[in-house]
Amino acid sequence: MNKEISLNSHISYLKIISMKALRICFIIIFLFPGCRSEDIPVVMTAEVTAVMQTSATCGGEVISQGDAEVTSRGIYLGKSDDQIIVDTITVESTGIGSFTSELTGLDAGTDYFVKAYATNLYGTGLGDTVSFTTEPATLPVVYTYPYLPVSQTSATLNGYISSDGESEIIEYGFCWSTSENPTLSDNCVIVESNNHGKFFKTITNLEPNITYFTRSFARNLVGIGYGNSEWFTTCSEDLDTSITGTWLNVEDPDCGLYFPSQVTNIKVITSDSTFYEYYNDQLSFSSPFTIEPRSNDFYRIYFSSSEARYPYYDYRLLDCNNIQIMNPFIDYATDPCDYYKRIE
Repeated sequence: MNKEISLNSHISYLKIISMKALRICFIIIFLFPGCRSEDIPVVMTAEVTAVMQTSATCGGEVISQGDAEVTSRGIYLGKSDDQIIVDTITVESTGIGSFTSELTGLDAGTDYFVKAYATNLYGTGLGDTVSFTTEPATLPVVYTYPYLPVSQTSATLNGYISSDGESEIIEYGFCWSTSENPTLSDNCVIVESNNHGKFFKTITNLEPNITYFTRSFARNLVGIGYGNSEWFTTCSEDLDTSITGTWLNVEDPDCGLYFPSQVTNIKVITSDSTFYEYYNDQLSFSSPFTIEPRSNDFYRIYFSSSEARYPYYDYRLLDCNNIQIMNPFIDYATDPCDYYKRIE
């Protein structure tokens, strides 16, 4: 009898121990996520689209957030598959579903590798690796300004690099010749400056009363980009430094707001002190005028006629072939719409 009681007591004790062990196991499973089969997010990498020289669009989709809420998701980016986590682009959103990342600041003509990621409390899930190549670098885009201050034997050439083609600019400057579209095989000069925007250079030893053609140029690692071809005529031996004459507004793309390219804007200043303004050969107004000097090398033409659109113009003669005429509402002296070339 005592043996039977002892055996039953032993069995009861084992049951108690087993229940405690089971409870401990449940606690361990609950506290330690490594016991679970799915604890980190499941992610898919989207295809890369809108690939440009320095940018692209990528993204991914969080198919499952795992056993905790997704706190961060985005793209890992690198230039090689084994170093793909060089850059991290994080999308400021959480949870499951698709997301998009804008990749910027990339290098032109370069291979990139991306993969989507999503992170929760227990770790980071990664999508498959997707590769793409940015668009290659191109030639520089250069512009030659048409208004050129000139003298009998010199001219100041003006240019502008509007794009480096996403490649390092090696050198830039101007070419000139008596034939259109001069190249580096003609007369050329390098501008020694680090300013890759607007640039200028005065060339000398020109012949009087000769028409020259000029083009700006810039060289990058891809090759040489040329600007538009412009022309100028050096002054004759008998230098005309008066404002008397017929002046044609320089056609320039920047003038589109005020003087579209199809509009011919001409100002005629006669020797008997009469000022005429024409648009497309139509007389806008004529008026007697008087001249008074003012600061910064500018003079002011005051009109006596009420037909004039403005009470006066500011002007300065740059040389025998070029003049700058500004209306009183322009407070700066760099607008290309203000430049006129002597045609008579």
